[in-house]
Amino acid sequence: MTAANLSSDCAILAAWQPTIYAYGCCTFSSSCNSAGNVRVVDLWRNQLTGPIPTELGQLTSLRALVLSSNNLTGTIPTELGQLTSLTLLDLQFSQLTGTIPTELGQLTSLRALVLSSNNLTGTIPTELGQLTSLTLLDLQFSQLTGTIPTELGQLTSLRALFLAGNQLTGTIPTELGRLTSLATLDLHNNTLTGTVVRPTSLTELTNPINQQQAISPIIGGVAGAAVLLCLATVLGNCFCRKRVMTFKTDDGEATFGSYVDNVKEEKAGLLDNLENLLHD
Repeated sequence: MTAANLSSDCAILAAWQPTIYAYGCCTFSSSCNSAGNVRVVDLWRNQLTGPIPTELGQLTSLRALVLSSNNLTGTIPTELGQLTSLTLLDLQFSQLTGTIPTELGQLTSLRALVLSSNNLTGTIPTELGQLTSLTLLDLQFSQLTGTIPTELGQLTSLRALFLAGNQLTGTIPTELGRLTSLATLDLHNNTLTGTVVRPTSLTELTNPINQQQAISPIIGGVAGAAVLLCLATVLGNCFCRKRVMTFKTDDGEATFGSYVDNVKEEKAGLLDNLENLLHD
């Protein structure tokens, strides 16, 4: 990359956060590869406010964008769909509104998409089914509506799917049973009906207290919106927090002593786990 191009990358970041990038863009809060390309922007818990600038979509060499645990407002820019080298997009724990851009379906290199704990509305885009490299999809604790897209059954690399705490309705797609790599599925606190056909990878629950409800090929007739299948931690990112959770199914009540709650606020080691992908 030429010096002019590097200056252009840095100028975009400095225009947005002049204090953070006063001494350049290849610093503790972002990093570059040996060619000078900006590859990582990590502004987790930096008390950022205001909207995410659309100009970030011009950082086309970016591999990781972490803006979680801030006070960002406004919508997720559609321009982020131009970051086709991105492997990690983490915008959780903020105040973002609007819908999930369909353009995020263009990020086919993405391994982790974390948009949880915002104020997002609208439906889950069917285009997310194109993200076949995805191992973690976390859209929980927002205000998403509509049904769970059957297209999510195409994400055969997925190991964790978090959709809890939204306003999702309809039948749980049987296509989720195709997710043979899935280790964690959390759909609780929605208004879903139907059955969950457990993928073959979901062979046991972590620390089940009530074994007779915990182990069965199908957890059937979901009452209200409570279904939780929790297994071992995923990618080293999600931590089973010691909580007792009880939920009702048509077959009775099941209680588990721990469950994968949320992608840990402290970035959950996402950058560490993807570090080998961020360097040439």
